[in-house]
Amino acid sequence: MRTEKFVHRTIIKQALTQLCQVRMMPNADGHNGARIVSWLAFVVTAFIALFLPVGFFSVSYQFESGQLVAEAELMARSISRIIEENPTMWHLERKRIEKDGACLVPGGGRGAWQVFDENGHMVTGCMDGLLSPFMTRSQTLLVAGNPAGTVKVFRPMRSLLKNSLIFTLGMLPLAAGSFFIVRYILMRAIQENVKDSLKKERDRAQQYLDIASVMLVALDETGSITMINRRGCEVLGQAEDELLNKNWFDHVLSERERKEEHDLFFQMIKDLMPTRRGVCPVVTSDGEERIIEWYHSLLTDAGGGSTGVLSSGEDITERVNLESQLRHIQKMEAIGQLAGGVAHDFNNILTVIIGFCSLMKMQMSAKDPNQENLDLILDSAEQGADLTQSLLMLSRKDKLNPKQADLNELVDNAGKLITRIIGEDVQLKVFRTQTPLLVFVDRGQIEQILMNLSANARDAMGKGGHLTIETTNYTIDKSFIHAYGFGTPGEYAQITVSDTGHGFDEVIRERIFEPFYSTKEPGKGTGLGLSIVYGIVKQHGGFITVYSERGTGTVFCIYLPLMEQKEKAEGDTKVKNLPMTGTETILLAEDAPEVRKFEASILEEFGYKVILARDGQEAVNLFSENRERIRLVLIDAIMPKKSGLSAYKEMQNIEPEAKFIFTSGYAKEIIRIREDFEEEIELITKPIQPMELLKTIRQTLDATSSN
Repeated sequence: MRTEKFVHRTIIKQALTQLCQVRMMPNADGHNGARIVSWLAFVVTAFIALFLPVGFFSVSYQFESGQLVAEAELMARSISRIIEENPTMWHLERKRIEKDGACLVPGGGRGAWQVFDENGHMVTGCMDGLLSPFMTRSQTLLVAGNPAGTVKVFRPMRSLLKNSLIFTLGMLPLAAGSFFIVRYILMRAIQENVKDSLKKERDRAQQYLDIASVMLVALDETGSITMINRRGCEVLGQAEDELLNKNWFDHVLSERERKEEHDLFFQMIKDLMPTRRGVCPVVTSDGEERIIEWYHSLLTDAGGGSTGVLSSGEDITERVNLESQLRHIQKMEAIGQLAGGVAHDFNNILTVIIGFCSLMKMQMSAKDPNQENLDLILDSAEQGADLTQSLLMLSRKDKLNPKQADLNELVDNAGKLITRIIGEDVQLKVFRTQTPLLVFVDRGQIEQILMNLSANARDAMGKGGHLTIETTNYTIDKSFIHAYGFGTPGEYAQITVSDTGHGFDEVIRERIFEPFYSTKEPGKGTGLGLSIVYGIVKQHGGFITVYSERGTGTVFCIYLPLMEQKEKAEGDTKVKNLPMTGTETILLAEDAPEVRKFEASILEEFGYKVILARDGQEAVNLFSENRERIRLVLIDAIMPKKSGLSAYKEMQNIEPEAKFIFTSGYAKEIIRIREDFEEEIELITKPIQPMELLKTIRQTLDATSSN
């Protein structure tokens, strides 16, 4: 028992040295303390050896300087009195000046001094015995308040420097003694406390492993667990007693990792490899795999022989999953950009087809036999437009754009794309009500719901099965709310999506709509599909339920609010109201020749005057030349030479009141992000429906007139 505790204590000390960076060795603390004490002793020594002599010199110098000033003042007063007695001829009184003035200099006139007149010419002086270095002070000779000359007094500094040097030499032994005394006293104090400090650190060391945020595991030379910290127990889901003395490789690692890690471990022990890094998953008590990034360090005894391996491991499972999800999101974003580009070009083609067919229908009589052919062409073009909308769903990030729609038609259109998603092994059956189910929804978002649910159903059915989509009316009442715990009473359109897949249990059902939760294997999905479905349904004010059991398949029921009769009538009225004609002048800027020709034709057909531009720069030039005539600018958002937004800003500077409508084959949110569009700018996405274009133009012009 004592041996086991000693082994554990030794492992803890080594682990803290490597991972927690706790100073456990007395030598380290001794060196640190000696360094601090030496610096402190050096400071005291420097103060005695340097600062005290400097202070002595400074005080002595100030004293000598003060005496010199006093001598200069006394001498100046004496000479000033001589000048007052003979102001014009005082220059000739050298002997008297030397007698009366020099007597004031210490030494009976043997000091150094000079007297100058007001012009700076020396009158007399004495420089006997003056040696460098010396101090000097000047004093003005005043007669009746007016300067009459200057007297300078000199004093040698050799005595001052000599005394300062003697004082400094006297301080050096004191400084040296102070250095050794201070260092000895403080070192004794540190040595008395260092053992207590180290003991406290060692006592705390036992707790450090348990509060570490990483796994810490020690294995002996056979691979048995001799120590594991609290974090390691939490990750593995087992208590410390259940893990100690168990073989790490057999008890914790999966079979596919066991042999390789076992060989690497013994290679490390045999070759005395000091460290090793690697990533290896562990299996928890409930069978879940956690991905751990390991740092292995060899444990040795006093003789240098290996006694085992200490490993620190960080759980990176969530990080790896997030990186995988990020790669998937980036891949989907790239696919979305590709889909957006394809849809843009295809929308230009569909704009020409739908536009000219609609124009031909308007110009034909109702009995013309080609009306039926044009209707077939328009129906096919509308299907193509639906296909481009499905492509644009891959890159769609904008807010909801709800419109009135028949849920039955949405399901029919989505069914054409669903058959391509589920493959030939899965049979699709669609059942719809005979009466229209009018809802106010974002068409693309509802299609995305159906795509996601169909993709999940395909994955759940494996080798094949049946996918059924059904629409019907449904009334949510109190019994529904009581059964599910949510809901708002009223009339709803119900979409039921059911499959014959493997299903899932109650535990999974409770988490099925959580973001990033997935029952699929790594690399098979991100777990975002059903959370997106849930979010879209809630945005539309609807509800979703799910029922499933193991081996019986899955049923999703989606409830979307039905439009009220008043809303239906208003919607029908809006559809029947045809756009009004006009006579205004419109600047049309479009780089695609076919689209430009169609838009010009439809505008001229309804009475508008059109000025054509092939790119953004030409649009700006024509707008500048015809600013008085142009009432509205219809411009493509993305064009060569100058983009629609750049041209828009320049034309706004020319005429701030001008009105603009943008067109584009890209999705609205892509245009707004790419071109930094403002929300209030009108944007029509291609393929352009002639009636929608004319109605938008008329509404914009009428709004301009009313303002």
